[in-house]
Amino acid sequence: MQNNQIVANTLLLQHQHDDGKTQIELVKQLTELGVWNIEVRREYFLNNLKEMQALNCVKLGKRLTLFYSVPDVIFKSGYINPKLLQYFAEAALFGASYVKLNIGAFDSYQGNLKQELGTIIPKNIQLNVENDQTELSGSAEKIAFFLDAAKKADLNIGFVNDLGNWIFTKQDAVFSSKKLLPYTRYIHLKNYIIENQQVKTVPINDGSLDWKKLLDNFNGTLPIALEYPVNSIEDLKSDIKSLEGYLEKRRIK
Repeated sequence: MQNNQIVANTLLLQHQHDDGKTQIELVKQLTELGVWNIEVRREYFLNNLKEMQALNCVKLGKRLTLFYSVPDVIFKSGYINPKLLQYFAEAALFGASYVKLNIGAFDSYQGNLKQELGTIIPKNIQLNVENDQTELSGSAEKIAFFLDAAKKADLNIGFVNDLGNWIFTKQDAVFSSKKLLPYTRYIHLKNYIIENQQVKTVPINDGSLDWKKLLDNFNGTLPIALEYPVNSIEDLKSDIKSLEGYLEKRRIK
């Protein structure tokens, strides 16, 4: 693979994880496809410390850039989540450069953001927040409110735009993306279909989202992660090729 913007989330190989493969094994498979930017999922670690130490060895041996997806929130019941220190310690243990969380209950937070959160975030790890599939952490208005406050507190926090999640919170993907564009540092790419009045996540070329038109709105150098389960390695190769083709055409325009 030639394009170093592309990131592979280990969710791509969910079926193999469900069959008992460790996250280390998933990472190694992705590197065999020529992917050097990989997003690992906290919930996929079976034996956290041991696997994280092993992942650090893989990272150093293959010179990987690692992203850490943590399924938790920064704010709980109006307070800073006490587990944040643990999450950043884990990221440091296996050498992640980026940590992604959701916002949570920031609306009720009354503390000193710079003093409380600023002392937790390591200087060598970039913290980003994502729009998830809930009203609490997936609202463009709430995300913008938090990121504006973080900027005023001189905190270096960015945004991961999950293009396939806006449908779950009934928000327009284009409007929401433009609103949060100044903070966007990273993109999660997947697609969706509506089946029996239910939204279902699908690979990028199988759904209703015009992902190429959406990506045209962003800085052409942002990292883009494929994040959805695939049926086979061949399907994944095809999707990587599609994204590579889009990025190459954009580069030579």
